Order: sequence, then structure tokens, then C-alpha cells
Amino acid sequence: MSFEDLDFGEELVGKPVTEMDARDLFKYSYEMFRENLGYTMPSDFIKNKAVLQWLLKTYKEDGAKLVKWLFFKHGGIIDGQAFAINWFAAPHKWRIDKELFTMKQALGEVKKKPVYRSPKTTGFMSAKELLAYGNTS
Repeated sequence: MSFEDLDFGEELVGKPVTEMDARDLFKYSYEMFRENLGYTMPSDFIKNKAVLQWLLKTYKEDGAKLVKWLFFKHGGIIDGQAFAINWFAAPHKWRIDKELFTMKQALGEVKKKPVYRSPKTTGFMSAKELLAYGNTS
């Protein structure tokens, strides 16, 4: 199965994650957590919905894709621990950005830009250049 294919959670909700709102994304993550880890995630819908609303407002479609990515790539386990919705809260933005970049690299959405390298000049002539400069006659 590729990342673009509908997974169990998307089929259950009835749409791809990129079209989900916070309520749908909550249901998706709740079901995927249960499917991947075999138990029901204890959750506070109101708090978790607010976290997912922030995620979608900040990252748009990429935020929803990231939720799917954590199940697709990591099976719901990050750094040896099952992640919960609060993993996507604003105080963890640095971690979200890091995982988002990893996801985009893996999916080929980040293009490598050529690195600008300045010419190897220091403002001084080498001995060879100095001798060549002196023998211009």
C-alpha cells in the first residue's frame, strides 16, 4: 500500500485525510490508534479537537497528511512511545516541523536546491599566480 492509497481509517471516515476537518481527523486518529496498537486511546474530545483545529489551521493539508504519516510510517509509535493527539499541540511545533520535513523528503515533495559555494578565493594570490602575474612581459 502506498501513502496515497486510502487506508483503513480513511475508508471508515469516508474521505481522504486531506479533506477531513478536525472532527473527522479525531475519528480517523482514534480508529487508527486502535487498529495499529490494539487498544482504545483515552481522549478528551474537546481538547483534542482544539489541538487538531490548530494543526489544520497552521499546516492546512500537510497537517492532516502528517497525522496519516505517523500511522503509515511509524505505526503510531514515536520514539518508542505511542503518540496521542497532544503530540500535535502548538508547544511541540518544532517536532511537528521536523517530522513534516521528513515526510516531505520521503514523499519526494522537497526538492534539493543546489548549494551556493563561493569561489575558493581568499583575496590573496597563490605563489603560482604571483609568479604568472609577474611574467606578463
